[in-house]
Amino acid sequence: MRFRFSYSHAFHGARLTIEDDGDAGPTGIVDFGDGTSAIAEYTKLSEMRFRLSIPSYRTARGSVVKARTWLVAKSSDHEWRVEAHHEPPTRSLAEA
Repeated sequence: MRFRFSYSHAFHGARLTIEDDGDAGPTGIVDFGDGTSAIAEYTKLSEMRFRLSIPSYRTARGSVVKARTWLVAKSSDHEWRVEAHHEPPTRSLAEA
């Protein structure tokens, strides 16, 4: 999979395109609008949703973007958008 953002980073509400290269994953390439790229992990949650984990990377201007996991969904206008920042559930001390 290839995920393309027109901005230098992902953020809530950002639009992106997704190109299915036929590879089942779990890794894909994320291209950003400033020319930088990262190799990310993704999980297809449904035909309309992905979980995309982008590692820390540096923008073309040198800013460090910390690693984050995002939920990406196809919106009602048929555009792919970042829906939310996804924090994995944490275990309580009682569960550990």
